[in-house]
Amino acid sequence: MVNSNRNDIIVGLGFGDEGKGTTVDYLASQKKTEYIVKFSGGSQAAHNVVTPDGRQHTFAQFGSATFHDVKTLLSRFMLVNPFNLAVEADALWDNIGYDPFELLFVSESALLATPIHVAANRLREIARGSSRHGSCGQGIGETQSYALLNKAAPRIGDLRNLDVLRIKLEDYLRYVQREVGDVSSLTPAIEEIINSYALLLEDREFNIISDTEIAERITHGYNIFEGSQGVLLDEELGFHPHTTWSTTTAENAKLLAKEAGVEAPQVIGVTRSYTTRHGAGPFPSEFTSSDWKLDYPELHNKFGEFEGAWRGGLLDLVLLDYGVRANGGIDKLSLTHLDYPYQKAVTAYSALEKQIPTDLFAGDRIRQEELTNLLSSESFQKTASIVDIKDEEDLIALIEKTIGKHPLIKSYGATWQDKVE
Repeated sequence: MVNSNRNDIIVGLGFGDEGKGTTVDYLASQKKTEYIVKFSGGSQAAHNVVTPDGRQHTFAQFGSATFHDVKTLLSRFMLVNPFNLAVEADALWDNIGYDPFELLFVSESALLATPIHVAANRLREIARGSSRHGSCGQGIGETQSYALLNKAAPRIGDLRNLDVLRIKLEDYLRYVQREVGDVSSLTPAIEEIINSYALLLEDREFNIISDTEIAERITHGYNIFEGSQGVLLDEELGFHPHTTWSTTTAENAKLLAKEAGVEAPQVIGVTRSYTTRHGAGPFPSEFTSSDWKLDYPELHNKFGEFEGAWRGGLLDLVLLDYGVRANGGIDKLSLTHLDYPYQKAVTAYSALEKQIPTDLFAGDRIRQEELTNLLSSESFQKTASIVDIKDEEDLIALIEKTIGKHPLIKSYGATWQDKVE
């Protein structure tokens, strides 16, 4: 192997918002880090980082170690929205004092999420009414699904030739009009979109590189692979249809490391001391009273127009166990939000005869939806076995008994200084 300085992969073991960003920030504060490598998702990610001096940023496409001047690689597995990148960069610029585009390198193979994708996504979600999937409304599913149908889908490399991109957008718009309907009220005209890309490329240092160069950059030093969302939202292993169109396990990160010829990174799974979910979908350990928000204030995650409400519940050891197994196991654990109440945890559901099987989702959407419906039912929730947690030692013992891992990192607050190994 080329690199004996072992890299880390950060994955969320829940429905997202576990503390991946703050874990990345902590690791980068402890060890000289060359790159943050993003390997899933896109502009729908929301990784909140707070510095010891009070600065805060919600990272989406930039790596969550940017406060430490660490460079970001957006791999081919990302769905990149350059306009959202520019907005995020402007907010970051105010925090770090220079243009973060200087630290950004983007794979030419990464899919390009355009305003048309966003508009199509929002129209579909609005049409679902009370049966919404919990989409963030950022066009991720539309970008990925169209690319599966059409190998000529827009990619970041097309920004080098806007005439080619214009033709691709015209083809895609015709597809959207057939499949979704008229999106003209939600998106600019194609020529306006093209002109906006041209202005962005003139204004910002947009470093588009090949996948070969990305592999070469990963070859040296210590790098952190930062995942998006959580394993329970994975496109194949989550609970359909309330899933994302991305592989949120460590699979793609491991592939990138293998292509770079580096030692297999260790996988650090992240969980809170309780469970959260942003938007629709099954949540069997959910708090039944709205009073929980008083004890679990969420400063940076709010109600979303498309994904819906912020939800909280007891630590669910059944789903935590499934998340670890669905990810193919983890090497280490990061346990966050230990400064919040965690008096109880769910250890089992009597309506679930055995563990949730990880082989359930090999393309079997019917069985997948059956499990989703089961986990969502009130009768299932009432079969929960709930135990009291006396103290932190008791909490950690429960987790270790469930997944066989003792926390490598324990977090008692928002900043990297609030964490201990």
